[in-house]
Amino acid sequence: MANDTERYKELADFLKKRRKRLSPEQVGLPAGQRRRTSGLRREELAQLAGIGATWYTYLEQGRPIRVSVQVLESLARTLHLDAEERDYIFLLAHQQPAPVLSQGGLTLPVLASRVNLSRTSCQQESVSPTLLRMLENLGLCPSYAFDRCFNVLAWNRAASAIFGDFSKHSWLERNIVWSMFTKHSYRQLYVDWERPARLTLAHFRAAYGLNIGDEWFKRFAEELMQASPEFRNWWPDHDVQGVVEGSDEFNHPKVGYLKLNHVSLGVLGGHELTVRVYTPASDLDTSGKIRQLLETSRYLTLVNDIGVESIAIKETGGNSHCVDQAIFRHRVERAESNLHIAKSKVHFAAAGGTNWAERAVLSCWV
Repeated sequence: MANDTERYKELADFLKKRRKRLSPEQVGLPAGQRRRTSGLRREELAQLAGIGATWYTYLEQGRPIRVSVQVLESLARTLHLDAEERDYIFLLAHQQPAPVLSQGGLTLPVLASRVNLSRTSCQQESVSPTLLRMLENLGLCPSYAFDRCFNVLAWNRAASAIFGDFSKHSWLERNIVWSMFTKHSYRQLYVDWERPARLTLAHFRAAYGLNIGDEWFKRFAEELMQASPEFRNWWPDHDVQGVVEGSDEFNHPKVGYLKLNHVSLGVLGGHELTVRVYTPASDLDTSGKIRQLLETSRYLTLVNDIGVESIAIKETGGNSHCVDQAIFRHRVERAESNLHIAKSKVHFAAAGGTNWAERAVLSCWV
């Protein structure tokens, strides 16, 4: 019951915010006399949507009334909602995605295509060895996997080179939303910090609506409102977006300007993981700069029956004796490796294990 109350309130707040964003001119009404409040009046919106004014008032008051598909579609059209916002009001009102609007084939809803609506806690997902290998093999493409609560669970070297060494971050600092709004280094890293910050908030707000009643989401939003004035000021805007792809520009402290395009991909098979892959822009030397960053620190990946460990080698050259010593000290029983390759790329293939740990455990000197 408490979840339903929060869900109706979220829908009411969202509708009010979108109604106040529309001017009479945008919907073909005369401006008329000076208005005391911005946006359309409730009565005007109800008339345009073809529903009763009293009934719509109840909807904006968060009353537990059943809303038909036809009414929600009419409201979406009248309020000029985009596909993601339309999907969002259906999820709040019906707890299921909006009906598919498609011309010539099946189209998945923009939001909640992979969401388990019955799940009520933010439990840590496991990351398979196959996914870990995929991340590492992406090479010059900074990439990481994160869960439904935006916690980064796995990453590759290129991601650490751009966003900082995740292995040295606290669990809270590995949260994409928390870092975006609280880390000073991120404000310096992004060329136009406000744009990706607003997009991150819109992505989180969409997930928040999908997880109404989840104490983790509620507590996290409250704490972040205390920690970040921007988050606190933008939260009432109710912007929602399911971030699928885009581009970001960075001012990296070591190599300067970088431009990266990114795409987010869902991991199927019952997982609620998303993999975000950044690809260097082709018209700039971003690839060369990332390669330069990766050359400044070397890693070898050792695999044992417990999991995967990345061990930093500070010397740029390394040698086979150093590699042998690392294997011996960590009692790695099984490592598929080529010492010649290890000397140049300092890389061991991940052969098994399910736990990922990125730790600077051992430094090798020639």
